[in-house]
Amino acid sequence: MTKHCRRSWAFAGALASACAEEAKDYGELVGTAYSARDMMAIVDGLGEDGLLRYWGISYGTILGMTAAAMFPDKIDRMVVDGVVNPHDYYAGIGTSMLKDSDAVFDGFLTGCMSASLELCPLQKWGLGELSLSQVVLQLLDTIKYQPVVTGVASQPVIDYDFIKPLILDALKSPASWQGLAFALDGLLGGNLTEAALGAAIWNTAASEGTDPRFPSAAGAENLPGIQCSDTAMRFQDLAEMDAIAQSLYAKTALVGDVLAASWPVTCPQWPFVAKERVQTDWNVKTRSPIMFIGNVYDPVTPLASARNASAGFEGSAVLVQNGYGHASIAQPSLCTAKYIRAYFVNGTLPFPDTICQVDVDTFADPTSIEYFEPLSNLTAKRGMTAQPSDDERLLAGLKSLSLRWSSLKSSA
Repeated sequence: MTKHCRRSWAFAGALASACAEEAKDYGELVGTAYSARDMMAIVDGLGEDGLLRYWGISYGTILGMTAAAMFPDKIDRMVVDGVVNPHDYYAGIGTSMLKDSDAVFDGFLTGCMSASLELCPLQKWGLGELSLSQVVLQLLDTIKYQPVVTGVASQPVIDYDFIKPLILDALKSPASWQGLAFALDGLLGGNLTEAALGAAIWNTAASEGTDPRFPSAAGAENLPGIQCSDTAMRFQDLAEMDAIAQSLYAKTALVGDVLAASWPVTCPQWPFVAKERVQTDWNVKTRSPIMFIGNVYDPVTPLASARNASAGFEGSAVLVQNGYGHASIAQPSLCTAKYIRAYFVNGTLPFPDTICQVDVDTFADPTSIEYFEPLSNLTAKRGMTAQPSDDERLLAGLKSLSLRWSSLKSSA
């Protein structure tokens, strides 16, 4: 097992010990099945028709599918987007998560080379004998053994344990790709000023006031508290941990070690198992069929997971979005938004094999005024007093939602 994973194992053990004492009175009452019951209690408390209408993203897809399995007759509308494989999740297995992460990284590099130098200065490093991919991977290998002293108070040292999770987080949202590109360019060129790191390590324009340098702090305890309580997978043998880590490395050498240092080191040591966990064979017939959505290039919830999960819900459909990032809102698509709207309004599902294209480039600049000028300035062309069309308003709303998602995705 790598030094990185051993260190993470020790920290996870310390967290588990602290939580065992702090949460001893309620730790076994934390879990997705309980959250599903709470959600349905809210539905009942509204005093309306007693039916659930739900759009869940990332872990929210697990919550939604769990509620659907427990209360199939109470599901009126349900969209699950950026789908976690429920079979793997409840078994405590996550090795399928990173199936497409390398393809997303390739898309980041390709998009950079196709963008303007202003939007992606990193591209200049790929114009020589080495490809941009080779240059970046060499940089990461160097940082692994020679951490960089920045001289910047907010981030005095950039080491392997810092940069690798940052890359995986950034891959979840193209709105963060420009910031990642600036950070990597700064590291390659030795430009380690506050301007290069503060504005580029994370896309502060997208963070809307959150601290971009600590994107996962909010999820340090709540995610393992739920995820690890949902599975009974426990062990203390580091050889088992090593086997899981190696399987993740085999999926992707780029970010496999990032995932290996999260749930595989935390859940085996977690002190609580939820008293109620969903018991199902995932062969469910809901009152109304569920709509599944998957991006072709999602670094943590591959399209295959949406298809796998959909197979367990009778009558459901999978909408494929030909875009990058974690969940459909990572790269806005009018086509996808219209299918979601039609489903919630009248229950219409997309036909099998329906594919939606995206409407925002991977290296669009979210800090520019033009970013929110809808549909190539069509409004301006019609005159300043013209009202924006429904499509224009919808796309502008999607862009705003995408930026907000960029600031939240690290805990997803």
